[in-house]
Amino acid sequence: MDDKTRYVMEMINRNRCFFIKVNGKCRGIITYFLCNGDVDNYSNKEIWEILDDDEKGDTCYIDVLLTNKFSDNPKYSIETWKNLKEYIKLNHPNINKICFRRYKNNRIREYLKDL
Repeated sequence: MDDKTRYVMEMINRNRCFFIKVNGKCRGIITYFLCNGDVDNYSNKEIWEILDDDEKGDTCYIDVLLTNKFSDNPKYSIETWKNLKEYIKLNHPNINKICFRRYKNNRIREYLKDL
């Protein structure tokens, strides 16, 4: 089993995986960790590295987005974001912030938003 497959399987087992579904079909997954606001451990880790997280934390750190690369996927991004936030609220009620990184204009920016 390669590192990517091992990572995805472990994140599914930990219930740290959100499935992106469009018309009943899986288009991708989003993996995440729970923490207490300090996201440095997660943002500095190796891509397929699996770290412990804090079940009682208040922050959801979005780690990896994997999709099937269909050309129409971007038009579902707002719906996916809304569904992800609802999923986090339902499954992790103590989470009130969400953190993610985005590569844009040749640099990585980190965002922290209220859930």
